[in-house]
Amino acid sequence: MKKYVYLAMLLLCSAVLFTACGDDDEEVIDEAWKTENEQAFQEIASNSAYTKIQAQSSTNMGKVVYKRILKEGTGKKIFFNSRVDVYYKGWLVDGTSYNQRLFEDGVPYQVAVSSTVANYSSSSSTGYMTCPIEGWSTALQTMKEGEKAEIWIPQELGYGSISYTEKEEIPAYSTLKIEIEVVKTYTYGIDF
Repeated sequence: MKKYVYLAMLLLCSAVLFTACGDDDEEVIDEAWKTENEQAFQEIASNSAYTKIQAQSSTNMGKVVYKRILKEGTGKKIFFNSRVDVYYKGWLVDGTSYNQRLFEDGVPYQVAVSSTVANYSSSSSTGYMTCPIEGWSTALQTMKEGEKAEIWIPQELGYGSISYTEKEEIPAYSTLKIEIEVVKTYTYGIDF
């Protein structure tokens, strides 16, 4: 009987040891990815073609996104209390495309800059959803109707230390590159 108890204990210890080793390997991969993303963001920060935009929330003061205008907008300015129709495409720093809503799709993405003006209904799948991440909200508030821009969002204003997998995989600590084109702007108190 002692033999079986000893064998069971040995197997249990081996399983714990192999599991712990697997976690260490995953942590190394996460650190490498995090470092690669931070370096890519710093390269953009030192590029004079990009404008620095300060986050406005109290939890992320001091954090910034970077924006490069691809096409000037001539329409209405976007505010915190705006809803916007946009086309967009997103990439990870390794060039992987993770999500998009393009002109060819025919229907722009409808997003509310703040949750106070969102009116999305999950029962009917209609309306304006709140910006998916703070980096979107920060960047949109510097744009105008008709403008197209490339936005770089650091992980702190993106999905942070959490992997996001609604449609495509966005690993934890990902810097996001998003191209946004504003089609239409509606501002609370004026347009609705």
